[in-house]
Amino acid sequence: TRSRHKDRATPERPVASATPAAGRSSWILDPWRDFILIVGPPFIILPALWMAQSQFRPDQIYLMVASFGAVGHHLPGMMRAYGDRLLFTRFKTRFLLTPLLLGGTCLLFALRQLNAMVLIGYVWGVWHGLMQTYGFLRIYDGKVGSVSRVTARLDAAMCLTWFGAAVLVSPTRMTKILSDYYRSGGRILSPQIVGFITNAWLAAMALVTLAYVIRLFNTRANGQGQSPAKLLLLATSIAFWWYSNVFVSNMLVGIALFEIFHDVQYLTIVWIFNLNRVHRNPTVGRFTRFLFRRSWALAGLYVGLVAAYGSLNLVPPGLSSQTLSR
Repeated sequence: TRSRHKDRATPERPVASATPAAGRSSWILDPWRDFILIVGPPFIILPALWMAQSQFRPDQIYLMVASFGAVGHHLPGMMRAYGDRLLFTRFKTRFLLTPLLLGGTCLLFALRQLNAMVLIGYVWGVWHGLMQTYGFLRIYDGKVGSVSRVTARLDAAMCLTWFGAAVLVSPTRMTKILSDYYRSGGRILSPQIVGFITNAWLAAMALVTLAYVIRLFNTRANGQGQSPAKLLLLATSIAFWWYSNVFVSNMLVGIALFEIFHDVQYLTIVWIFNLNRVHRNPTVGRFTRFLFRRSWALAGLYVGLVAAYGSLNLVPPGLSSQTLSR
């Protein structure tokens, strides 16, 4: 958080205490559950998807993941936005007008078969994925008192440069991006321009990584070490993103891989957040108070609601009208 007083935190001055509270855990849940649900899902996802590939086509895998993950995981966000009375009151105009504006724009683009929204959606998806990773990095660092703004900005720079670089060096991703860009009316880019952008980005990534390593050693030398869980999460996220984008030749499978990782993390943190909100805030609605309790059955109901909402994604392919399907 930022101070509202004149004595604002400087880049080298933490905005909160530099040491964690006594007895406070450095994990969100505990080491094992954090590894399974937040830090290490790729070690579970990869074998599961390899087995699924022997039974299902890539487009079928993508449709299932997109339905019960990519679309389904929007539901908890809407439950938060429209189910939290205080939050809804604070941002009522935004929460009411933005869906109408975005929905109307998407409808117009779909009816006129314009492709710019597809390109915007893809770029937003990359940004959304890297920013969720960044958010978890900062949560873990906050738990060990590592709250320097310099460290936070380097975390953000690492996510931005490494995630972006994987897209730029991926033949399948760049083919999609350039194809959507040209179908949207964009000017033709020469291979030299694309190569220059890629090389410049890779150089920036190398500089950011060097600065990150130097900062890591400096903080340790000063007794302000960063969270080991954060560093492990950064490594698994970047490695899995690169594997999904660069080394998986089938784009649908690659998207599905990281989407599962992203969705498991998101559903986990929303569940934890709402458990704490119910515990601390007596004004939350009845449904929220009923659903978010420490119960395996209710956790299953929560996942079931997400899957049921995500199943709406299965409706368009079954429609006879191509216009309505779009």
